[in-house]
Amino acid sequence: MKLLEGPKDNLIKELFTPNFDDCKLYRRQTAFFQPSVFKSWGESIKCIIDNETKLEILMAVSEQNFKILNTINNLQTKEEKNKLLAKEANSFFEQCLGFNNPTGDYENRRRLIRYLYAKEQLEIKLCISCDENQENLSLSHNKMGYFVDENDDYVSFMGSANESDSALMRHGEDLAVYDSKETQDYESAKKFKEALDKKWNETDPHNIVFKPTKEFIKKIKTVSNIKDKQEALKVTKEILEEMGVFSNDEIKLRDHQRAAIRAWEENGKKGILDHATGSGKTITAIKTIQALRKKIDQLVVVIGVPYVPLGDQWLDQLDEYFNGVKEKEKFIFNSSIGCYNSEPPWEIRIKKELNQFNTSVQKKRSHLSIILAVNDSLSSEVFQAAFKEANLNNDRVFVIGDECHNYSSEIKLNSLPQDARYRMGLSATAFDDEKNLTLGEKNFSEYFGGICHKYTLKDGIKDGHLCDYYYYPEPCFLDEEEFFSWREYLDKGDKSNDAINSMEDVIDNSKEKYRLFLSILKNKIKNKEHTIIFSGQGKKEGLRAIDYTADILDKEEWTYQMITAEESRKERRKIINGFERSDIKSICAIRVLDEGVDIPVIKRAIILASSSKRRQFIQRRGRVLRKNDDKDFAEIYDFVILPPAKYGKQGLKIIEREVARVEEMGRDALNQNDILNFVNKYRGLYEIA
Repeated sequence: MKLLEGPKDNLIKELFTPNFDDCKLYRRQTAFFQPSVFKSWGESIKCIIDNETKLEILMAVSEQNFKILNTINNLQTKEEKNKLLAKEANSFFEQCLGFNNPTGDYENRRRLIRYLYAKEQLEIKLCISCDENQENLSLSHNKMGYFVDENDDYVSFMGSANESDSALMRHGEDLAVYDSKETQDYESAKKFKEALDKKWNETDPHNIVFKPTKEFIKKIKTVSNIKDKQEALKVTKEILEEMGVFSNDEIKLRDHQRAAIRAWEENGKKGILDHATGSGKTITAIKTIQALRKKIDQLVVVIGVPYVPLGDQWLDQLDEYFNGVKEKEKFIFNSSIGCYNSEPPWEIRIKKELNQFNTSVQKKRSHLSIILAVNDSLSSEVFQAAFKEANLNNDRVFVIGDECHNYSSEIKLNSLPQDARYRMGLSATAFDDEKNLTLGEKNFSEYFGGICHKYTLKDGIKDGHLCDYYYYPEPCFLDEEEFFSWREYLDKGDKSNDAINSMEDVIDNSKEKYRLFLSILKNKIKNKEHTIIFSGQGKKEGLRAIDYTADILDKEEWTYQMITAEESRKERRKIINGFERSDIKSICAIRVLDEGVDIPVIKRAIILASSSKRRQFIQRRGRVLRKNDDKDFAEIYDFVILPPAKYGKQGLKIIEREVARVEEMGRDALNQNDILNFVNKYRGLYEIA
């Protein structure tokens, strides 16, 4: 028996890729089967098409259909139950094959699934657990499968992983694997295979299995528009290109990424990439590292990030990529080193790595060292001493500052290697106001070499790299007590951070905002899945704002988890994994998810944290616009705080900042007319020109 523990073990490379190579039958029981699995199967899709591998998928009713089961269980007769089940099963099959999303992106994936189904290479059934009398229906949570090769040997597996990209590639899922060719594994491999065969063949009394109707199969054959295997292979190639699934050295950069790298090189190998959130800044940086390492042979890369979750994400991508190309390109790479508390003693690892790097320079061995630090670690005495002690040649040092606007702080800026030859800043909002830079902004701009390339959110949507969105501004009026509390702070003329924060707190804790939030939960959001709620940092009625928000979610029976700065890497990953699987419907977060963290499944953002800071609300908009298989558009609910109508002139400062945010947030939204009407209405109400 072999135990695979994801994501430490690569489930795809260890199990799926080698077994798909000569597989004639893949039979699988899973909670769900999504087109995104093509991404994790990767190059194996070619083998599946070439070898005409039979795919037999036994799926469960998903968590979102749990209410359907309750309805069915409440029916009186078995005939009634079976009739409703059959109806829901057909709807479920249509969803799997893309009939619920007939337009938009990922059309090639839907085409390929329909081709496989139409030529009977793919077969899908629906499995529901029951008692021995076929009553008391419940979700089927079993997850197992097996591969049969041309010699009729088979590899069985069982564990927690579903058949999706997120489960197989990113989640912490475990699989126990048994090979029938191994004597010690034979009985277990056979046991799991036979258990799954009983369910598939409908001989297990504790499961009810539904197949698509003849009419449904006929419908698929009618709409399938791939005529033969050759065309299917061509479509497969297009799918892999769309998903960026290539062998590592074949990753194709988008046009704007190639242009950005050229601009950076022409700027003296320095510069800031001011690119919209979700447009692929990390990949651009990784490919720049690869190209630069090839040119100078030995390279040390120092990457600074503001938060631990963003650091975790970088480490995963760096290690996956460079471990994949180091053998072909023949250079030393000992994995990236993360410098923050959740990692092992990083100061020891840095010293060891940089000593080895210097030895490689002396012996003329190709070597890539990557050190990633959160900004607090970067400025620590320990880090600075370790880096100084290495006495590196600055012509071999490349500094990357992710969310580089954070280096407007003098302390943070000075913590970066000051004489590094190569520098790249990454940000979706490098400056708050490019025409009126602060001293701190001027300093970090000078360090990184100024903006060398721009790629806007509008560009990303137009090019199909970001999804369309609807923006819904919700007007919330301060009551008189709240308004005069705000005026009191303003009239004092105190411009300290404490005074500004006190004014923000008044706006952030508006009574009407939370009443409206509750109304939106009750009346406007029908599907709770993949919703993120950005909460304020202050307090509401003696509770942290995030805890107050959580109480409202509890009362409305939402399944959610909170992400603050307090969770460990393991805990945070578990929450995000559950959110991607839809076990957790929503995430309630403070600022820790504002910058850089990639959760493409987010379909909806509710912004409770009213912010006048342009960068913050733009970052939050960016969180929800990343592309994903099951998302044709995103939704953003934003609470617009306004003074009582009769105090419009006195509250002009509030009105101006809120209207400016609405205009910025809605500039590229699909519902432009609604937003324009909103702005005109409230400008008119307060008689603002």
